[in-house]
Amino acid sequence: MAISSIQFYQGDEFPEWQGDLIVASLNGKSLIRLDYENNVIVDEEIIFRNKIGRIRDFEIDTKGNIYLVSDSPKSFLWKLSK
Repeated sequence: MAISSIQFYQGDEFPEWQGDLIVASLNGKSLIRLDYENNVIVDEEIIFRNKIGRIRDFEIDTKGNIYLVSDSPKSFLWKLSK
C-alpha cells in the first residue's frame, strides 16, 4: 500500500468521518478512509484513486478540510472539502 501519511480525522467538514483514519497511499495513488469504531477497523472507503497522482502528504485543518500534495513534477496543493 505504501502509506505516505495517516491521521485520525477531526473536524466539521465531514462529520460522518469523525474519529476515522484517513490514509494516503503512494503506489495506490489514493486517499482512503478507514471506518474506525471501538479500536477496530470495520470498513474501508476509497475516497478517490488515480486523480492527482502519488499522494505524498496531507494535513487536516481545524475546520476539517483536507489539503493534499502529490509528488509529481507539476505538483499542486489540493483541497478536499464538500
